[in-house]
Amino acid sequence: MPEAYEGDRPYGSALYFLVSPEAQIVMHRIRSDQLYHHYMGDPLEVLMLYPDGTGAVAVVGSDLAGGERPQLFVPGGTFHTSRLAPGDSGYALLASTEWPGVEPPDVEHGYVEELVAAFPEMDEQIRAFTG
Repeated sequence: MPEAYEGDRPYGSALYFLVSPEAQIVMHRIRSDQLYHHYMGDPLEVLMLYPDGTGAVAVVGSDLAGGERPQLFVPGGTFHTSRLAPGDSGYALLASTEWPGVEPPDVEHGYVEELVAAFPEMDEQIRAFTG
């Protein structure tokens, strides 16, 4: 492992997660690169706030012709959160894989007002995803 990743840890990790109107993902970032994999259910909108100060919204889902993608790369250090697309009321089953593997000290939660100050051009999206 690179020296920045102290201690014993796996070379990679994988986590299944279910998003529903009642179970949303909080704004967070991890040190490792991640790859989201969409398995079933509704599309998931993902808000990403990159370390270089830019931001984007991508849609992870199975409708390739509609611009969705079944996988989404999230670079390490990127604050991100997600939600079911507006109007969807079901669920989305996904997984994320990370390398090196994620340990609790690698996860940092994001605070709305601090992120709005750091990413003013993404103010509307940050508030919509976290409201």
